[in-house]
Amino acid sequence: MDEEGTQYHARVFNQNFSRFRHLLKEDESYIVIKANMAAVTNGFSYTSHKQTLTLDWKSILKKCDDFSGPINGFMFVDFNSIIEQTCPRDTFFDVIGQIVSFSPLEISNPVESKHYIKLTLSNLDSVHLKVTIFGSQTYQMSQYLKNNPTVNCAVIVMQFLKLNIWNDIGEAKSHFEVTKLFINSDIYEINEFKNKLKCHDNFVCEITEPIKEMKFLLVASIVNIMLNLPWYYEACNKCGKKITVPKANHSYTDPEKISENIVVGCTNAHCKKSEIQTVIKYIIPINVQDCTGTIGLTLFDKEAKRLLNISAYELKKIHEARPETVMDYFQLYVALSRVQGREGLKLLILDKDDKLTNKTFNVVYEEVFRNL
Repeated sequence: MDEEGTQYHARVFNQNFSRFRHLLKEDESYIVIKANMAAVTNGFSYTSHKQTLTLDWKSILKKCDDFSGPINGFMFVDFNSIIEQTCPRDTFFDVIGQIVSFSPLEISNPVESKHYIKLTLSNLDSVHLKVTIFGSQTYQMSQYLKNNPTVNCAVIVMQFLKLNIWNDIGEAKSHFEVTKLFINSDIYEINEFKNKLKCHDNFVCEITEPIKEMKFLLVASIVNIMLNLPWYYEACNKCGKKITVPKANHSYTDPEKISENIVVGCTNAHCKKSEIQTVIKYIIPINVQDCTGTIGLTLFDKEAKRLLNISAYELKKIHEARPETVMDYFQLYVALSRVQGREGLKLLILDKDDKLTNKTFNVVYEEVFRNL
């Protein structure tokens, strides 16, 4: 990158690498003399500049101590341009956003470079972008999340990402060791994003006022979980709308109408009343509180699954096997997450025969215990 912020893809071939090995260091500045410039011919350019800078046997490098250009040279693109696939397809781009969700580290593939973590980032306009990180950045991110389980706001910058299209929706993915990852780093771009993010925070008292429909970013604590309302419902697998599943006809007063099969149809016009499959989704009613008041909210499928670490279908099976367990499941997590230390903490655990035991069923988020 030069002092004007223009980025070039540079390379050194193997036969000349020994000449420059001792000089080439990341974040160092150099004066390049007699470099060879050639057009990009493979269709993909690492930068928006369509020429490649090559250091050959004639090239000379001198260290520069007064470089006045940008430090990182980020080229951020809008999330919508990625999602709608209008961003550059033949070059890299950069993104900045707050982590709102992430998947566990996936290591089923024996090749370490193919291990990955899926993230969802949110920008200042609350637009969500899905990002997949591979290779060494995967472990960098995993280690940060492991070491900082209680961090409230994780803002990251990812430099040199590629467009990835999945189900006709644009996403972003890292590219081998080229991609650079900055996690809550003390750099201008991240600090500025956090300052703007704080300006977007809202209080409970603002939401309870009669206002028009809009999005809020609320920081509050869960103080109550409604136990008298259902926590999950059956939904259409196409549109997600709640549906009522009829019971099979077991009436033997009219043998010709006996039926073991149930046909489920969705009334949503977009599904065109076609036969569909049902899925179990979360709908957990809660109360949250901040310094200004309390308000009732609903945790839907994505947020509840992230908090409980199991799907609504799995919770339904637990409920069917042990109805009393479902309510304890969430309450135990909320209660333990508020404890500041191990001193004085005692848990009374009973098994299915109401006898004392040292084991419990379905405890999630081990980091809650590690922090005590």
